[in-house]
Amino acid sequence: MINILGKFEISNFPKCINHFSFLIRVSLVKSYLAFDYTFLALCFLRGSMTPEELNRTIEFIVQSQARLAAAQEQDRVDRLEAEKELKAFDRRLANLLEIQVRLLESQTARLDEYREAQRRQEAFLVGFRDDFLDLMRGVRSSLDRILDKLTDRLN
Repeated sequence: MINILGKFEISNFPKCINHFSFLIRVSLVKSYLAFDYTFLALCFLRGSMTPEELNRTIEFIVQSQARLAAAQEQDRVDRLEAEKELKAFDRRLANLLEIQVRLLESQTARLDEYREAQRRQEAFLVGFRDDFLDLMRGVRSSLDRILDKLTDRLN
């Protein structure tokens, strides 16, 4: 009699199986997972293996599946942790993009203000130049009149 996880015994299996396979359902209580193992031609294996060898083989398979379940659980935990990190990264990236958008808007506004100030200054300088040229023409004209009067007196 071979005991597997305290639930199944090899001696309880039928001696003659009409099918080539049957299922052993092993429940892992903590993870609430059930694994189905199909053993092909158990009658042949039972005839060629001692009950201890069969028990060791089944225990090896159960332990392998338990390790696999533990690894899958660790993968799930790692995936959840990675998802949390990615969500945190997404939040930081969204904040960075928001900052960049605000900076771009601010810089655009400053550039627009600079362009407007430059346009006003150019308009002022054009007006100042025109006024200065008018003043210089008036000064020249006045100087020409003064020179004409001086040359008339010297003659």
